[in-house]
Amino acid sequence: LVSFDARPAATEGAEPPPEGALDETALSRIQELERDLRYSEESLRNTIEELETANEELQAANEELMASNEELMAANEELHSVNEEMHTVGVEHQRKIEELLQLGQDMESLLQSAALAALFVDPELVARRITPALTDYFNLMPQDVGRPLAHVTHRFVATDLPRFLAGVVAAGTAAGRDLATLDGRLVRLSAVPYRVLGDRVAGLTL
Repeated sequence: LVSFDARPAATEGAEPPPEGALDETALSRIQELERDLRYSEESLRNTIEELETANEELQAANEELMASNEELMAANEELHSVNEEMHTVGVEHQRKIEELLQLGQDMESLLQSAALAALFVDPELVARRITPALTDYFNLMPQDVGRPLAHVTHRFVATDLPRFLAGVVAAGTAAGRDLATLDGRLVRLSAVPYRVLGDRVAGLTL
């Protein structure tokens, strides 16, 4: 039996290609793929390094944030403590203010009810407070508080009261003077300095 197939006849003198050999096109494609693979591996390594660097920076930033958070918490605790102290001080100040207001009301009530003629002036001899009985000697009304004493008329025989009182402020010691009224009475005017911190004369009580 003789059979034939479509296999081309071998060229004389040429060796058949070894089994599994690749043509040039396939070899070029493989080399191209190998280059792409090497480039991809290098890019991947660079990306991994960048990610590691970014991760380290992120960890450092996280540590700084945690440290800042701890400092902020400490500052918040201090602020809370200061707020509590300020609240305590505020309550104490409010209590003192209420006491001073009550004291001022008591003093005002006392001055208004007393038969004593009294006038309070500041160091510049500006009226600060008066009692009702004072109107027997000075032409002053409650609404005249804030007027300089030099602008206020009185019912005494001619006397330079502003000069006398300015001397009391300058000396810082109490002084008195007998004054005659226009209706013939004789009264005793006493000028007593009152002081504030630093021993400064803050005004006179007449």
